[in-house]
Amino acid sequence: MSSVNSLNTTPPLLDVRQVVRRFSRPASLLARARGWMGGKAARGQVVHAVDGVSLQIQPGEVVGLVGESGCGKSTLARLICGLDRPTEGSIVWRGRSALAAEGGPAPGGVQMVFQNPMASLNPRLRVLDIIGEAPVVHGLWSRQEQAGRVAALLDQVGLQPDAARRWPHEFSGGQRQRIGIARALAMEPELLLCDEPVAALDVSVQSQVLNLFMDLRRQLGLASLFISHDLSVVRHVSDRVVIMYLGRVVEAGPVHEVFERPQHPYTQGLLQALPQVGKQQGAYTPVLGEIPSPLAPPPGCHFHPRCPRAMPVCRQQVPQWRDLRQGHGAACHLHQTTELQ
Repeated sequence: MSSVNSLNTTPPLLDVRQVVRRFSRPASLLARARGWMGGKAARGQVVHAVDGVSLQIQPGEVVGLVGESGCGKSTLARLICGLDRPTEGSIVWRGRSALAAEGGPAPGGVQMVFQNPMASLNPRLRVLDIIGEAPVVHGLWSRQEQAGRVAALLDQVGLQPDAARRWPHEFSGGQRQRIGIARALAMEPELLLCDEPVAALDVSVQSQVLNLFMDLRRQLGLASLFISHDLSVVRHVSDRVVIMYLGRVVEAGPVHEVFERPQHPYTQGLLQALPQVGKQQGAYTPVLGEIPSPLAPPPGCHFHPRCPRAMPVCRQQVPQWRDLRQGHGAACHLHQTTELQ
């Protein structure tokens, strides 16, 4: 799936190679009893959360990751930062396997900004320790310089230095997310994993946090994987966009290419449902149906039960990735004969 990656020939900062993550749950006692009585072994349930995902991120690049809830976006982020480990595949950080050591690529190399700013902050710690504990433990700061470093980070994310003495519940949602960003920056990362960082915020606050991300990118040159289900946000902040559906990447490419010439029916459906200035009321065409359960994903192309252009082959074979143009590609059987228009 080379077209998921950028056209840059320099070694990538992050290289995710055919990563799979399955979660297994053993059969219940009742199911095992029924199976025993019927002479058959009861099978447990398997959730196919991530199914063969590959992507690369270059230094300083912002990659947007888009998909419906339950498609595996957050699971992929947790795999990259070391909070979970893949069932199959590899994650390579600066040319070396990130799975060789427990805990992810390297202390500080990858940091994550979580979706819910209240749930991700320890309510029993003051902001001084929320931000400063990890860099002190890892030897990036001394205990004596902790207060000064935290004050500088708070100023960088738009908060007053006296916020260091307060508790998480004393802040608004937007302020708590700024604290989460400061905590991530304290470890001097090269890659930020932003897991829907504005989804839980009011619209007016969302723009402030997004502008903060843009400013930090210009100032620090950080690479980011920006996860969202909001295409308009991804278009605003990203260099490239990756579209996921039910654990698989179905399309990827430069933002302008994917938005102007989408090459997968799922991407086309998402863009047709996107509100636009000048678009008449009632002109929106949402993707029909609901995303299937990852407990029993459809055979062949996972999208075929909802696809208006599904063919018999879509129900039988997994579509192979095809590079199209300028780093833009898609996994769709329609590309075996012609490009989508």
